[in-house]
Amino acid sequence: MLGCLQCGQDNPEGARFCLACGAALAAPPPDRRKLATVLFCDVTGSTALGERTDPETVRELMFRYFHEMRSAIERHGGTVEKFAGDAVMAAFGIPEAHEDDALRACRAALEMQERMAELAPELERRFGTRLQPRIGINTGEVVAGAGRDTFATGDAVNVAARLEQAAAPGDVLLGGQTFALVQDAVEAEQVPPVHAKGKAEPVPTFRLRYVATTAPVRAASTALVGRAHELRILTDALAEAVRDGRTQLLTVVGEPGVGKSRLVAEFEREVPHRLLRGRCLSYGEGITYWPLAEIVREAARIRDEDSVEKARLKIVDLVDPEIASRIAALVGLGGTVAPDEVGWAVRRFLAGLASEGPLVLVVEDIHWAEPTLFDLLIDLERLDASVLILATARPELLDERVDWPGVVRLEPLAQEDAVTLLAELLGREPSEELVARAGGNPLFAHELAALLRERGDAAGIPATLTALLGARLDRLPPAERDAVERASVEGEIFHRGALAALLDADLRATAERISALVDHEFAFPTESRLVDEAAYRFRHVLVRDTAYSGLVKRLRAELHERLADWLESKAADRLGEVEEIVGYHFEQAHRYRVELGLAGDEVGKRAAEHLFSAGSRAAERGDVPAAVNLLRRAVDLTTSDEPTRPERLLRLARYFFLGGDLDRVGPTYDEAERLAAEAGDERMLAFARLERWREPGVDEAELRTVAEAALPMFEAAADDLGLSKAWAAIADYHWSRSEIALGHEGFERALAYARRAGDREQVDISLARLGGGLRFGPLPVDDGIARIERELRNPSIGAHSRAVWTAFLGALEARRGNVERGRDLCASGRRLAEEIGDVLAGFWTCEPSMEVELLAGALPAADEFARENLERTERMGHVWPDQWRPNVARVLLDQGRFGEADAVLAVIEPPNNPWANAVVNLLRARLLTREGRHGEAERLARAAVKYWESTDADPLRADAYRALGEVLRLGGKPGDARAAFERALELEARLGATLLVKRTRTLIAEVG
Repeated sequence: MLGCLQCGQDNPEGARFCLACGAALAAPPPDRRKLATVLFCDVTGSTALGERTDPETVRELMFRYFHEMRSAIERHGGTVEKFAGDAVMAAFGIPEAHEDDALRACRAALEMQERMAELAPELERRFGTRLQPRIGINTGEVVAGAGRDTFATGDAVNVAARLEQAAAPGDVLLGGQTFALVQDAVEAEQVPPVHAKGKAEPVPTFRLRYVATTAPVRAASTALVGRAHELRILTDALAEAVRDGRTQLLTVVGEPGVGKSRLVAEFEREVPHRLLRGRCLSYGEGITYWPLAEIVREAARIRDEDSVEKARLKIVDLVDPEIASRIAALVGLGGTVAPDEVGWAVRRFLAGLASEGPLVLVVEDIHWAEPTLFDLLIDLERLDASVLILATARPELLDERVDWPGVVRLEPLAQEDAVTLLAELLGREPSEELVARAGGNPLFAHELAALLRERGDAAGIPATLTALLGARLDRLPPAERDAVERASVEGEIFHRGALAALLDADLRATAERISALVDHEFAFPTESRLVDEAAYRFRHVLVRDTAYSGLVKRLRAELHERLADWLESKAADRLGEVEEIVGYHFEQAHRYRVELGLAGDEVGKRAAEHLFSAGSRAAERGDVPAAVNLLRRAVDLTTSDEPTRPERLLRLARYFFLGGDLDRVGPTYDEAERLAAEAGDERMLAFARLERWREPGVDEAELRTVAEAALPMFEAAADDLGLSKAWAAIADYHWSRSEIALGHEGFERALAYARRAGDREQVDISLARLGGGLRFGPLPVDDGIARIERELRNPSIGAHSRAVWTAFLGALEARRGNVERGRDLCASGRRLAEEIGDVLAGFWTCEPSMEVELLAGALPAADEFARENLERTERMGHVWPDQWRPNVARVLLDQGRFGEADAVLAVIEPPNNPWANAVVNLLRARLLTREGRHGEAERLARAAVKYWESTDADPLRADAYRALGEVLRLGGKPGDARAAFERALELEARLGATLLVKRTRTLIAEVG
């Protein structure tokens, strides 16, 4: 009978295809000798239990016990070889080897103990006995099949069984080789050796106590040479961070192979503080927060096998729940993180870690990073904590970031140091020619030495690294050359299953080719969080680059598509984690096809779908540069006749706006509107027009017309998102006419519809704009405070809205006399805005801070806030500076700095709306009356008051009447001044603005 390797069905001799599944049949693979870790477990007390308990009850108990043990073993990648009586035998590394099989076996053993401890109370209650496991683990060479029959035999199995027999109840005993493999990641004590039958010497034995959640850091294979100066720079930077309590960012920059990782590894050996690591992925694009995710997982001791809930709880153990939820979302553990919360959450997270002691973060290969990660690393330098961020990068980093701080250049080794390194690698003195060809590059030295060990001479080896690697590739057997080239398509790290798909070969054949590549030192086993599959890393990325460059474009296109298909199916249940990479490979396949003049539309369509989805996720987590990058690429791949192009254009325009690329916003909306109109898509056409509120100088009346025309369509379709956008446009129109209550009502409706639609971005837009009505409308102060406090109690409110609304609450508190509380609230809002790096939130928290200081009579402080916001708006550009300059002029007038106020007003462009015109007219009136031009001043002031009387912006109406009263008082009309002040008092009293009431009464008393 011939067994099917795919489904296990037995087939008659001579059959070429499986009768059950149709797979091609092949002879079963031969047994193999391999390193494996074997685990034996039994329980004490089961014999006595069997003597006094019914056999069916014992059988039930044993099934329960075996189920729990199997689950624990298989969860850590082990294979249960057999159950016998109450004994369990398992192997780690069969049929699939992992570099950490011994460590997995140790982790499985401790989990088995935990599961038995959980079962113990129930067993004692039901059967009056307590079963305790005893476990033996041993590592060594075994013989095992690679097909369905994986049963292992060999001395390592016998020793594991003997260790289990020697273990006391509740103990886990390790053999000497197992302990040697895991000693960097476990706590274990040496116990008397075990005498095993047939062994000439006793077996060294260790009792396992604890297993770390991360794999051990392996020591470098050679001593560090020629890097004493650079190593001192790193240690000095760490000392400075610890001494000053300030974060330091240091980046080791050097050519590939020059020894960046080796230097960092040596530095890590000397670091006495907590150290966490992360690495940027390649593919030319990278995954924005992948290094951060690795750091968080290591900091929280999150295991691969942990559930999402367990992982989230581990993060909560490090920081408060509010921060933990953002961090968990950021690293893919469920939930969402707002665009403006990422930097704030990371800073708070790291500050929490550093509060327990100095912290070192190693972030490797940042030349692959997205711009957002660059900005985040720079931003972390503002963190007041003893943290050293040590990054590594190629020189390409400095091509993109010419002013990158803290660069440590790593140059090639001096000749004497290169000789020392090669001598250690070869075990003898190298020739002068070999030293010259190595060129002081440690990678050159390692590769040359490996080639010499393989071939015995270095004749004909090219003088450059590319030539060296090319020669090595040329001398590989055809099958291995094919494997290394196809593996290069995935990148610096490749997966066994992916290579099988690229080779169109089975896993056995693929494993053999990978084994050959590992033997030839082209690759080595590594860990992967990308997919659940054995992973390998090229010895150096230039090995990958050289192999990839040997592929013709037609084959590259085919292999990129095949690899994308494999990733798509392998990670189908968590595609969001790898979708950017899937999109990248489809994109590459499309690009090569286009270059060759081949049809690539279908592949391009798939690339666009994945890139757009990945870009949308980047937008949701607040990564604007990554969102722009991914969305732009998706749009570029979306043909003009594709129905999804208008929607994608709208999302791209939105993030052009958020990213500050305002020149591209209008043209992108133009194209979306044109395509929607050509397609007759009324909904998308309405969206394209309603989204234009982001454009400077937009006509709100026109937007209102569009919105009112679209409302029936949205209502008929129960389109909550469309209704939210329409009502927001209507509300904008009312705001432009200073109809605050109507505008506020519109934004309330927009907010309600946005929440029903579940669109977080639209919720934030509506909520932020809603706050204006609480400050500038007819709502009493107490009611506004109650509404803001209620909204702030909502844990789902975004950090942007929280910062702004906290400051708005401060202004309202100050209006009713609680100035110090108002200051504290404004300060809290400003701090949060700064923590999240939100420029707009910074603007909207600074503005109420200025109001509070004006109410308090602290004019110098108000002046500081006014100038801070002016600088901020000048950086923002467009209409923002002219919108803020009137506030600067007002503070200058209050301080009696009339000449400076006049200069500020002189540069303001003529306002393009009645609101702004009224504000500027009041300021000019105050300035004119100081110059003795009372008639002109009164005319401007009364015109402004007339405008505000036509609105329901009660706080601004009251301000206007106070300003008119001042003009009239200085113009010698005390009676009219008193009437103006009394009108202001009436409005302020109705609002419940206690502090303003008190101040206005003083003005009334002064005019008599």
